[in-house]
Amino acid sequence: MSLIGATEEESDVPVIYLYDMGRQESRALDNTIGASSLFWIDAETLGFTIENKDDTYRVMAVSLASGEVTQLLPQI
Repeated sequence: MSLIGATEEESDVPVIYLYDMGRQESRALDNTIGASSLFWIDAETLGFTIENKDDTYRVMAVSLASGEVTQLLPQI
């Protein structure tokens, strides 16, 4: 699989997508709406930030194997 950062056409809100090269299909990862500043934590975990309405940020991680999203740091 390859990682793709993509934008939903209807809402213009960023979402993290995974693209399966074998199946040539992509799927949005749940709980990644508004993701930005993508970075690798390790080979199976992607980090990202989400901006809150009050101009603070959450630093998050998503497991590419399970799709589980966790918050890494308190709001900054």
